[in-house]
Amino acid sequence: RRKVMTSSYHRISFNRKTRDECIGKVVDILKDIPAETSLVFCGISGMSIGFPVADETGRDFAVVRKAKDQNHGESKIEGEINDTYVIVDDLIDSGETISHINNRVLDAFPDSKCIGIVLYYGMKSLKIHEGIPVFHC
Repeated sequence: RRKVMTSSYHRISFNRKTRDECIGKVVDILKDIPAETSLVFCGISGMSIGFPVADETGRDFAVVRKAKDQNHGESKIEGEINDTYVIVDDLIDSGETISHINNRVLDAFPDSKCIGIVLYYGMKSLKIHEGIPVFHC
C-alpha cells in the first residue's frame, strides 16, 4: 500500500472521502449565495476543492497563482470572474493568502467585489475577515 506525504491540512484534499464531504459542505454554503457569484481559489488544496465545487454549482471561477509560484504560466490569475466573487480557502492564519487573492483579483478585475470567504478547514470562530463575511464548513 502506498503512503502519501502531505501536510495536515492537505489531508482533506488527498483523502477522497474527506474531500467529497468537504465539497458537499461548500456546495451547501453556496446555496445561500447568488448563483452569479464567482469562485476564486489558490493552490493545490484550493483547486482540489474549487474545481469540483465550480462544476457542481455551475459557477464561473478563477485560480490565483501563489505569490512565489515559479511555473511557466504568464498570468497571475486565470479564469472568469463576475461582479461578485467568493474566496474558497482552507483556513485563515495570517490572512496573507486572502489578501494576496483579493489583490490579484482586483488588479485583473478592478470592478469586482469579494462578498464572502468560505473556509473548509479550521478557524470556526472567525466570522468576519477585513470586513468580509466568513462561512465555515
